[in-house]
Amino acid sequence: MTKEIFYPVVELFWKDHYSIGDLWYDVTEMPGVRILSAVGYLVNEDDDYYYVASNFDFGTDVCSGGTAVLKNCVVKRRLLSKGKFNYDKFSGKRAPLPDGKGS
Repeated sequence: MTKEIFYPVVELFWKDHYSIGDLWYDVTEMPGVRILSAVGYLVNEDDDYYYVASNFDFGTDVCSGGTAVLKNCVVKRRLLSKGKFNYDKFSGKRAPLPDGKGS
């Protein structure tokens, strides 16, 4: 049975939340909006968040290097790949070389 995995690869741009620190600021000169981006596998989403992972182990369905992005802060979402992956085809098992040696 072929194991197919569907995690689209996306690029998200969002308005970031950040601390302005403990310094004193002139309120007329507050820091501006910061736009951040993340590229990775869209491994999950719920009503509030997109969960994007930069690393994914297709053999065990675990991920690392993740970012949770609030949906209401996203200013652009771009689909880079539909994410269909045939694990069996790319499982690391190598076909024999044409001369029959190695694998």
